[in-house]
Amino acid sequence: MILYGERVQLRFLERNDAEEFLELLLKNKDYWGRYEPLRDEAYYTLEKRAIEIEENYKDASNGRGYSWGIFIDKGNTLIGDISLYGVKPTPFSSGSVGYSIDYDQAGNGYATEALRLVLAFAFDYAQLHRVQAGAALDNEGSIRVLEKVGFIQEGISRKNLKINGEWKDHYQYAIIDEDWQLQKEK
Repeated sequence: MILYGERVQLRFLERNDAEEFLELLLKNKDYWGRYEPLRDEAYYTLEKRAIEIEENYKDASNGRGYSWGIFIDKGNTLIGDISLYGVKPTPFSSGSVGYSIDYDQAGNGYATEALRLVLAFAFDYAQLHRVQAGAALDNEGSIRVLEKVGFIQEGISRKNLKINGEWKDHYQYAIIDEDWQLQKEK
């Protein structure tokens, strides 16, 4: 499945993308690690990347989650990833979203464009009612992206995620289908 934007393409990673994705993870290990849980060394192996890619296909085939690589240069350069995960059917009809962009590409609007594509998929294709996201209190870039596409801050989840051995508070954001329809009309 490929989602096409003006400057980005989102597509499910394939087994032959595992090495390039591993290189991206290693390159951004410290940068992304500021906002993610500690990972053991096995996480940073080609074998683990290949297994995760296969698991992502299973989740997509079951409607539980969808993970895409974020590509630029007409689909030739992998610069990040974005996922719609924890998808729950009716009566919740909801999911969560998370994304990461290569530090060399941060601030160029790629995350915003990718998130808009995923929201179109979530609301227009998967027929979800609600998509939520969390952002560390000091993650100004992610907060800007969420607010640009119409997410509303709903509060703070105390000690929500363990990052570098310390429990961190996170802003909780959500966008519902009615909000998305208003965003599309702008």
